[in-house]
Amino acid sequence: MVVLKRNLGFSLPESIRASHHIFDIQCSGNSTDRTLVLLPEDSPTGLPFDSTLARNDLYIVHTLLHWTQVDGGPTSTFLGGELIAQE
Repeated sequence: MVVLKRNLGFSLPESIRASHHIFDIQCSGNSTDRTLVLLPEDSPTGLPFDSTLARNDLYIVHTLLHWTQVDGGPTSTFLGGELIAQE
């Protein structure tokens, strides 16, 4: 379970921002372990998440994450997820 918030991803290359939804995730209550997670826009998980999650809102999500190489560096990507609650 993670706390999720949409992110514009300005720290990432345009090639990644153009094909992914970008989120901040947080796994603790004190914001010390925030990281960016990518969700491919054209994936089965990406389509419903895009229409469901608004910017600047926090969501509790039960998710399966995977570390992969994107643009030459290790990045977390969504493999699947279920929205639990909106904060």
